[in-house]
Amino acid sequence: MPPVVAPEFNRNSAEIQEIITQIIAILAKKEVVFVRHGESQAVLDKVYAGCKLDSPLTPKGISEAHEAIASLIKAKFQPSAIISSGLARADETAKIAAQEIQFQKEIIKNDALQERNWGSWTAKEKGYKTGLKPKDFSESEKYEEPENDAVLGKRVLQGFKDILSRDDVGNKLLFVSHLGVMTNLIEAISGIQIDKASLETCAIFKISNATIFRFDNDQFVQFAEIKPTSRPADTIAAAAAANVPSITNG
Repeated sequence: MPPVVAPEFNRNSAEIQEIITQIIAILAKKEVVFVRHGESQAVLDKVYAGCKLDSPLTPKGISEAHEAIASLIKAKFQPSAIISSGLARADETAKIAAQEIQFQKEIIKNDALQERNWGSWTAKEKGYKTGLKPKDFSESEKYEEPENDAVLGKRVLQGFKDILSRDDVGNKLLFVSHLGVMTNLIEAISGIQIDKASLETCAIFKISNATIFRFDNDQFVQFAEIKPTSRPADTIAAAAAANVPSITNG
């Protein structure tokens, strides 16, 4: 059975807007930094991992994590809490951060920060330009639909708000998570429409392995002071012409 068209995430719904408003109010009082995990084995193998394939960091991913955290140390960012997805690739990156920063507290694990559940797509070879076809699934396989944008978006925003609202996290938070999670937060909170078809090539943000973002003045910006900019129309048209599935992997 082939994948079906799933409902898109609607950031303009009253329910989601209320959550976003609450998040922005809390963020105004906190310093928040996000780190995407380093390269995982699934990224190297070019397969969908999500939350069902617990793929560890590669040696390159470990090195990328160390380099990313070095930039935080250089910026003298000392978190009051480190919050991570429980998946190995994020957990290993968070532990590297804790070690390098000499963070003495326990890392907080939260399932809301996990990557998308890819269902039956898990461990399948990924292809942003073609997607999966019916032939990729056997007749006897019990097909599980991937977590759609609407479910993922609400799950990420609600979980993020709940974490920010905790009394024990302090005001300087380091989140370690995944591409799908970071993309949804940037889109929802900043109001920027990210073309998921071209995240690695011509998107407003290039969320590559171990990328660091911080929240600043109602916007997520890259830690190296790179401000988000509008993409040229031809870039957007080129992405649309690629006919790429609207869901992302990280």
